This record gives sequence, C-alpha cells and structure tokens, in this order.
Amino acid sequence: MSTSNTDVASILGKLTIVAAVAALVAGGAEYGLRRNFSNEDLLNVLKYRDVFVKIPDADVFIFGNSHTAYGIIPSLVEIPGHAVYNYSFSGANASFNDELFRKYLRKYQNKPAIVICGVTWFMFDGKWPGRSISQDFAFLPWVDIFHFPPNFYERLHLAHQRDVLNKIFKNHKDNNILIDRYDRGFVPLDGYYKDPDVVEKEKVNNSENEVAKFEEFVRFVKSNDVKMIFVETPEFTPGIRCESIAPNRALLETIAKRNGVLYMNYNKEYRTDMNLDRTDYIDWHHLNYRGAIRFSKLLSRDIQDLMRKGKI
Repeated sequence: MSTSNTDVASILGKLTIVAAVAALVAGGAEYGLRRNFSNEDLLNVLKYRDVFVKIPDADVFIFGNSHTAYGIIPSLVEIPGHAVYNYSFSGANASFNDELFRKYLRKYQNKPAIVICGVTWFMFDGKWPGRSISQDFAFLPWVDIFHFPPNFYERLHLAHQRDVLNKIFKNHKDNNILIDRYDRGFVPLDGYYKDPDVVEKEKVNNSENEVAKFEEFVRFVKSNDVKMIFVETPEFTPGIRCESIAPNRALLETIAKRNGVLYMNYNKEYRTDMNLDRTDYIDWHHLNYRGAIRFSKLLSRDIQDLMRKGKI
C-alpha cells in the first residue's frame, strides 16, 4: 500500500472514531434528556410527533396557547364530517402559530377545512407569551432525520444543546399534567382552583409586531380557502382584574370583523355558569379536566348550532 493510501486510511479511521464518539455523546445526552423529561416535555414530544407524521383524517386544526392546549378535547368536539386535532402549545404566540402552520403543518399535513384559533385578551403582550420553535428542537423526533433532512441540522442548534443539559441536571416532574390521557394534541390538567384571592394583573403592553403577525396569520389562513373561528375559552371571571381586558377584547373584535371571522367569546357573549364555577379551573384562566370536558361539549354544541344556521 502506498504512503498516500495509508494516510487516507489513517484519516478516515480517525474521522470514524471522532464520529463514533460524537454519536455516543449525543446518544448519551439524548438518553439523559428523555429520562428526565417532565410530563410537559413528554406532551411536547407527542405533539411534535403528530406535527411531522401525517394524520390523514384531521381537517380541523386548533391553534392557541395553554388555554386551548389544556382546554379543548378534540374527541369531544364533534363537527359532522370532520376530525379535530389540537395543535395548541403552551406559551405560543402569533409568531409561533404562524410558523407552525406555514413551515410545518402545510408541508406534512393535509390542508384543514376549518381553523379554530384560540384567542386571549393578553395574547399580544410583548413579554409573554414568547415561545419559539427554535427552543423546542429537543422535542423534534430523531427518527425523522431520514425523512425530513432539516431536522438533523435543527437538532444541533445551540438552543437544543442548552435544553439537553438543563433537563439532565434539573429533574423536575409536573404531576398535574395527566400525560396518559393524551388525546390528539390535548392533555388535561389535574387539580382545582383553591386560591380565592383576586389576581390583579398589570396592564398588558401589546406588541405591535404580534398584533400585525396575528392579523397576517388570519389573512393567510383565509386566503387558502380555510374557514376560521376565534374562540376565547372561559375564565373564572371573579378571579381576575385588569384594565387591559376590555380594550384588548375590543381589538380582537375589530380584527375578527375586519377579516370576516366569527368570534366566540366565552367570557362575554357566550358566557355561561362555567365562568362562576371554581371547580372547573386550576387557576383563574386554565380549565382543569372537568372544565375541559364541560367546555369541549359546550363548544361542540355551539359550533354544530352555528353550522346548522349557516354561520360557519
């Protein structure tokens, strides 16, 4: 064997060793990450799996944040001729949902017939919510690198590496998330609202960028011949006071009217006795399992009624 061939073989051998070590380190980190996943982490893994793996019958998509993620049970929202999937992520804002829909769901899922968009009066806050998909790379499925090449590079993102280390060394479980009840993107929260004190929330400082991004998202969805509904899930109304509630709901009403979107506000026109029943909540704005069941059945009934009247 010539010297040059020997050198090439040596280099290839060293590269193989380096690659093997890197694979072992990555595998070990991944094992440590998943071994220490909280129930919310496991929920995110399941939800992202269902982003990338086609769900043939799903044609009603739910977007929103934690209110809809833990508050609307797809199997209980019966829309004749349609199947519902909950793509709401806790902490998601308009920018997150826009990217999720445009970049991923339009590529890997069938086009929806209806989009149920969860809205809240504090959704445009410039500081919260602020989730980004780049922070969620730890939850994207490894197996998909063979089908979706971009994931391979996304997994190497620094945000993912930081998340791996944080979760290996910080073992925290959140037992109020009942992961075994996972239902097409939904998982319930366990517990009851025990604090009788009224929450005094500071004024919400709306981000002009988030307001614009939300309306852009609405227009884009509708431009694809998809029906859209705004749904504001019920809150325990005696439990919250904030000067931003009325003006921000008025802003949402304006956006809905300007874009021809039905706005089902369960804290205003559609309010019920649920708004005064603390046993349906874990805090003033998140439904528990009991509340999610009640609300999902209520939403299903109201949507069916609106469809019969030709309003959807």
